Formats: sequence, C-alpha cells, structure tokens
Amino acid sequence: MNIPDLKLIIFDWDGTLIDSHHYIIETMLLAAGKQGLDLPTKEQVSAIIGMSMLPAIQSLFPQLNEEGCVAFRKTYTDFYNNDARPQPSLFPGVKESLDRFYELSFDLAIATGKRKPGLLSGLEQCACAQYFKELRTADDCQSKPSPDMVLSILEATRFKPQEVLVVGDSILDIQMSRAAGVKALGVTTGSSSRAAMLDAGATQCFSSVSEFAQHLFFKS
Repeated sequence: MNIPDLKLIIFDWDGTLIDSHHYIIETMLLAAGKQGLDLPTKEQVSAIIGMSMLPAIQSLFPQLNEEGCVAFRKTYTDFYNNDARPQPSLFPGVKESLDRFYELSFDLAIATGKRKPGLLSGLEQCACAQYFKELRTADDCQSKPSPDMVLSILEATRFKPQEVLVVGDSILDIQMSRAAGVKALGVTTGSSSRAAMLDAGATQCFSSVSEFAQHLFFKS
C-alpha cells in the first residue's frame, strides 16, 4: 500500500489490540464445563475467535439448538465479566501507537465479533474509546468473514477501498477484508499464524500492532 494514500485503519479488537486470546479460550472452557458439555480443545476454540458469538458457539457445539446457544452465551458472558478474574488489557505499545495514529490524523475504526456492550466496556476499561470514529460489532453486522463490517464502515466514512487497511490477528480478518476489496495485514498476537494469514491474502504480517506502527511511522 502507498502510505500517503492511507486514510483509515480498521482494527480487530480481541487478539489484535487487546491481549484477550487466552482469556477467551479459558472462558469458553469454563462455560462449557458449567453447561455440562464436552470440552473442545484449545486449538478448536482458538479457531473460532473473531467470529460472532452465536456462530462460534454453533461451530463448537453443533448439538445445541438456538435456545441452548443463547443460554451458553449468557454463561460465557457471566464468566467473562467476572470481576474476580483479572481482565484483559491492551498489548504493550498499543496505547502509544494509537496516540501516534491520532496525532498523524489517521481515522481509526474497530470491526469485532464481540457484542457492542462488551466492546464498549473494554474500550472504557482500557481508556481508548476516544481514538475510534466507527465501531462495528456482532450487534451491527454479519459475522466475519462476511465483508459487512468493513463495507458498513466504508459507507459511513466515505473512504475509498484503496485508502483503507484492515489489521487483525486471524484469517477471518483477512478474508473479511479481501471480500470487501480492502487490503489487510496480520499481527501474530492472536489466533492465526503468519503463514496462515499470508496464505489467506494478507499483504504483510508483523509481530504486533506496535511493530506495525513503527513500520508505518518510519515510512511516513
């Protein structure tokens, strides 16, 4: 991507900006145990991170009907929001990177499989809501890898696809961006490997958002 053309960066949330990958896996296993379900492997849970919750539950537990999936989601949410558990925090360097993006007048957005209350709570806890002009969640759009979240953000911001970049940790993020006609890069802090994201069509992969930011600032 030609750096001067870049106007908008769309970030995934879990596993990209916030260090929640292992927390999500642990929470999913706790909820499965509470519901008396056979426990999936950590690898199986990792593979669905990034999807909206109900499709993710259906993928892991196909024996559950719609009512069962909704009940499971409530159990999962209760475990996730348990104040007795240390809550996930931003990856090192993310806050400083967001500050720099803001100073350089990039527009920022989030496209996540979380529901909106969970995202808003996380943004408040991490004190970074002010950076993002657009938020798209499972309450707003179809689940990744559908392009709906990206297309909705493009419609709201009026940016052209060539002016936009998606940054995520999962092949679902890469597939979503490609389906929307937008370039994407991967960060290896969450669900998918560098090789898997490059195979899915990522233009580049970095070890973290912080490393990507340093690369971008050096190029700018």
